[in-house]
Amino acid sequence: MRINHHPDCCTLMAYAAGTLNEALSVVVASHVAWCPNCQKEVRRHEETGGAMIDRIDAVPVKGDCLKSVMDRIGACEERKITRQPSKATTAAHELGLPRPLCRLLGTSLDHIRWRKIAPGVSVQEIALAPASHGKLMLMKIAAGRAMPRHTHRAGEMTLVLRGSYHDQLGRFGMGDIADLGSDVEHRPVVGKDMDCICLVALEEPLKFSGIFLRLAQPFFRI
Repeated sequence: MRINHHPDCCTLMAYAAGTLNEALSVVVASHVAWCPNCQKEVRRHEETGGAMIDRIDAVPVKGDCLKSVMDRIGACEERKITRQPSKATTAAHELGLPRPLCRLLGTSLDHIRWRKIAPGVSVQEIALAPASHGKLMLMKIAAGRAMPRHTHRAGEMTLVLRGSYHDQLGRFGMGDIADLGSDVEHRPVVGKDMDCICLVALEEPLKFSGIFLRLAQPFFRI
């Protein structure tokens, strides 16, 4: 796997600090699992953060602070258990999915129950914690098809899991990530050799350029 596109440095720093929302964190974690360069970068940010924490003066905490932290850890572990069928996770990982995504899906890409939203375009939403902001989903676009031109009300992060697409920012293949802000307008076009499947995190719904697509967007739910 030759990875050419990586998350922005500030995105990796926020991921290492734990300040990204859940949807964006899953996409970044999935890319990092495949990318040795970003693994080193995340470790560097974590070490820098640890050194900064060591220099902070101690402050008093409430008497129930430890219990509160342990309760929150327990709640996170319960969510992981409900989302992680071990046999399916192992099978998905053996088929080449990044481990963080395996834990959420519990199955391979070939067994996803897709919801068709337009000719050649299908999606499958991935459940997040109840209080999470944004949307996480798998998107499959048929070979040779193009997504409608759109911008973003907020951030969009896309990781290619299978196939490829290209736009004015370049060609994105397996393992590449597009870390896009609200200032980017693009029209991804899928390669003709095979369908493209991506893991997509949206902070806010897309903003389509055409009036018809804007009117139909509540049906698309993206």
